[in-house]
Amino acid sequence: MQKCQNCTNICDFSCHCNENISYTCYKHSSEHLSHKDLFYIPNSQLIMTKFPKLIQTLNTKKQELSDLILKAEKITEKCIQNIYSAFEQTQKIINQSIDDLNNAIEILKNTKPDQEYDYISLYGLIFEENYEIFDTSLIMFTDQYNKIEKWAGKLFNVVSYSGNYLKNFKCIREDKEFISKENKRRLILNQAKSKKGAFRHLSNTINVIKDHSNNMRLLYQNVNGVNNQDEFVFTSNVLSLCCNSIYQIKLTNVKLTNTNFKSFIQSLKQYNSIEILEFNDTIMNIQQVLMLSDYLKQPKKLKSFNIPNNAICDVDIEMLFTSLIGYKSLKNIDISHNFISIFGATILSEILPQFNNLRELSLNNNKLEAEGAIILSKALKNLFNLEVLLINRNKMMCDGITFIIKSICFLPHLCILDMWGNDIYDEGGLLLAEYLKYMLCLSRLYIDLVMGENIKKIISGNAVKMCKIVGKNETNRLVIKTPEFD
Repeated sequence: MQKCQNCTNICDFSCHCNENISYTCYKHSSEHLSHKDLFYIPNSQLIMTKFPKLIQTLNTKKQELSDLILKAEKITEKCIQNIYSAFEQTQKIINQSIDDLNNAIEILKNTKPDQEYDYISLYGLIFEENYEIFDTSLIMFTDQYNKIEKWAGKLFNVVSYSGNYLKNFKCIREDKEFISKENKRRLILNQAKSKKGAFRHLSNTINVIKDHSNNMRLLYQNVNGVNNQDEFVFTSNVLSLCCNSIYQIKLTNVKLTNTNFKSFIQSLKQYNSIEILEFNDTIMNIQQVLMLSDYLKQPKKLKSFNIPNNAICDVDIEMLFTSLIGYKSLKNIDISHNFISIFGATILSEILPQFNNLRELSLNNNKLEAEGAIILSKALKNLFNLEVLLINRNKMMCDGITFIIKSICFLPHLCILDMWGNDIYDEGGLLLAEYLKYMLCLSRLYIDLVMGENIKKIISGNAVKMCKIVGKNETNRLVIKTPEFD
């Protein structure tokens, strides 16, 4: 039996909120009870060993809550007494006024005619001067309730956490199907623990990271070799069963056989919250591209799709981006460092305009050249929400860059443009300078370092003040213009 990590008791819960699974008993499970990845571990000895003590603890809690009710009742009673005292004082004053009026009425009723004549003759002037008092109020009464109304509603500030802390106790009386699934989960976790020592070559290659919003990121790095691949597939399947809140999956330098890649894609289908999917130097061949395309055919919550450094060619782009049709929430696409040429640019020009929310597009270091740039420019002008465009090292030449610049210069949100390494020389620099004045939001511009100094000055002069301009080549980097702020 697994022991609690904080004491010698048998564990009742397993929580997968961290890279290392946390095993806790009821006594030490409070910090995990609100986590999504907390699982109850059934135990046949639980009723005999722990339930009586647990029931006693809960009864103690009940008594504490009852004492709070008594305390609130006493405070309320005291408030009521004070309010009633104020009412009695008000009632006493008003009743005295009523008695005064009754006495005056009684006197007037019992006055004889000769007494009335003598009274008016003697006190007529005073009577006339004070007669108007009977047209006004005989008492001043001010309602002060509006000053305490809001305060009275906030006399007690009570927040209950019992629902959150005790919701997992429902699992105790769940049906047999639930118990069966939890037992299978325990077996998988035990297998993972037993295999941990067998795969020593995979240290620091798989990480489950929890961010500030309690979401999970799954990162794989440098997974190569037979042992690594076996553990990679096994771990992927385990995590797909245990962690439903993973929102980012990133593979870097992960080389898998087709069989293992297929198993990994199957494990991906278990996640329903993936927003960021990145395969960096991972996809090996056309079969793996086809597997990934099949996975993408059902639209998901994907916001970022990155496949850099995978030797992706035009045929691969056609399969992948045809599968992405319908992904309305896609905001970031990175297909840099591949082999995309004219045919791939044609596919992109047809599909990219469908991504209305696209914010970042990276096509760095491909083979678009001038013809591909001309074709791609037809799509770029329709990406009205685009903020970042990276197209360096594509040999677009001056002709290709001309179409690109003309298509993006009026995009209202474009703030970063990376276009160095396209062999546009001074002629392309002058064309860029001409259209820079329309790019009002541009804050970062990367151009060729080899341009003439006078061309660089013209570009700097036409760019908006807040724009930083950097000249680059394969080995060097030089700041040409720094941002200016008023």
